[in-house]
Formats: sequence, C-alpha cells, structure tokens
Amino acid sequence: MPQALGIDFKEFKDFYEILNKVREGDKIQISNVTSEIRTNQLRKWGYAPSYDHKYLLEVGLSSRELMKYIEKIDYIQMEKTLKSKNPYIKSLDVYDVHHVILGNYVQENDPNEKKIIDKVLSSQKDYIIKNEDGFISKEYIFIKTFANVLDDSKKVIRLEYDYNAIYKKIHETNIKLLMLMFICIFISLIVVFLVASNMIIKPITRLIKHIQKFSYKDLSSKLEVEGTNEISQLAASFNEMSLKLKKTLISKENIKTINKELTEENIKDWLTKIYNKKYLSKYLMYAEELAKINNSELSVIMCDIDFFKVVNDEYGHPMEDVVLQEVASIIEKNIRTEDLLDGMEEKNS
Repeated sequence: MPQALGIDFKEFKDFYEILNKVREGDKIQISNVTSEIRTNQLRKWGYAPSYDHKYLLEVGLSSRELMKYIEKIDYIQMEKTLKSKNPYIKSLDVYDVHHVILGNYVQENDPNEKKIIDKVLSSQKDYIIKNEDGFISKEYIFIKTFANVLDDSKKVIRLEYDYNAIYKKIHETNIKLLMLMFICIFISLIVVFLVASNMIIKPITRLIKHIQKFSYKDLSSKLEVEGTNEISQLAASFNEMSLKLKKTLISKENIKTINKELTEENIKDWLTKIYNKKYLSKYLMYAEELAKINNSELSVIMCDIDFFKVVNDEYGHPMEDVVLQEVASIIEKNIRTEDLLDGMEEKNS
C-alpha cells in the first residue's frame, strides 16, 4: 500500500490552484516527466476528479519504472563536455524550481543565488552578472522543457565563466609588444644619435660651457649665433635674456633701501610718518624690560587734539590731514632722541 509523502500542496500556491481546477473540472490531467518535490527523482503523474468533485485522485509512475522508458540526462557529463569545448566555462549547474542542483542533487544554500534563480523563474528571462572589466562572470539561462502546467519543468542553467586564460594571453601579448617597442626605440635612438651628433651635441656643448661661465658680474659676453636651427634660436634667446637681465638687475644697496622702505611702511603711519599702534605694543614691552634692567623710570604721555572734528566739518578731510601732519611734526621736533612718538588711533571722520 503506497504511503503518503506528507507534502502540503498549500505551500505551493500556484500548483495548489491548478489541482483545485482539476478537482472541480471533468477532465483527467496527465503531467509530463517532472521531479518529485521530496526526493527530486523523475516521476510522471496523473490527476482525476472524484464524481462528487470533493476529492482528487493522484496516480504516479515510480522513478524506477519511468527509467525503463526514458534516457536519464547526465548533467555532470554535460558539464564536462561543455567545459572541454569551451575553456572559459568555469562551472555549469542546472537548477530546478526547488533550488536543487540536478545531477548532484544538492540543495543550493546561498540566499543570493536562490534570489536570482527565483527571479529568473518568475520573469522567465535570462539574467547576467558582469565583472569590473565588463565581461560576463555569471549567466542564468531560463529553460522550460514542457509546456504543460502540471509539471515543474522550469529550469535555470547557471554558467560561471573564468577569464584567466584570456587575461594570461593578453598579458603575454602585451609583454611581446613592449619588448618589440623597446627594441625599436633603442634602434631609433642609436640612429638618431649617430645622425644628429654633429648637428646638435656639439653646439649644445658650446652653449653649456658658455652658460657655466655666465655671472651677474659679467653680462656683456654673447654667444655666436649661426644659422636658423633650434640651437641658434636658443643662443639668440640666451643673448636676449642676458641683455634684459643687465638692464633690470638691482644692486644690493637698492635692495636694502627697498627693504627699509617696506619695513617703515609696515610700522609707521603713512600720513604722519610716525610709528603706529602695532609697533608701540612691541616697543613698550622692550622699554619696560630695559627700565627694569637699568633700574630707571619709564613714563608715557598721551595727548589729544581738541575740537578736531570741527576742522573736518568746516574745512574737510584734506585740511584734517594737514593738521595731523603738522601736529605730529611739531611734537617730533620737540622730543628727545630716545623718546618715541606714536599714533594710537586712526583719525575720525
């Protein structure tokens, strides 16, 4: 007496709906060869409704009996054959709707692989994954061997490619090309050296010797310019540079003068020419330390110009500047050499 397989078809929604339609109808449905959900062995099934349509009769042809009439597909041998004909195929696996790898009858456990397989089965469209070089690394191909709705003949073929052989060939080709290129460059350099020795090297040598003698103390010497080639143009440019350098060369004394002027501009007020507040802060620190060392007194006198705004209101900014300059000049002429005159604030408008 056959025993129930213990399969709850309600877990397979689509198939369960098909079985209900058969139970409610009047026709007997015979499936094509399919794989059993529990054992994954090939079986063949027949379904017929009871006279009151309350039950469904299932008749199955055992796997052993079925093998007498069909030739079993050897998936492992198929993979070996394809790999021998295509060296870029790394692996080939055929999945059924239950994620079982046919031939090995091993359940796929990778959730990502299951997700892709389910996507291919539901969309019935192929799916590819490319590597960083743009080549196809994995390819999932949808196939359906039978059109009958009562079978699970949907399959997914997963092909994984290995491009190491291609990369190796490309690498070998690149090495050969590089070697050939270096040989050609080396030969070309020898030819160029022999041909251009008298035309380039000797004039360049003369130019280098002249440049080595070049000094800012002697800018009058010139190079001889012969012909119109690149070396002659370089010599002419060098002579022109020497002439311009001679005209624009600044003496050390001029540099000192300019440096002094820049320093005074930084620590003195541009209008009154007296020291600014920034300089006073530093000077006071120095004077205080000096007074402590010499045990001498240090005094600070502050003065202000009364009614200064009246001058601005009645005579304008130009006269205000004149007043500031004159006051600063009068005070500076009446202080000692060791005294420091400083402006604390900018003028008010």
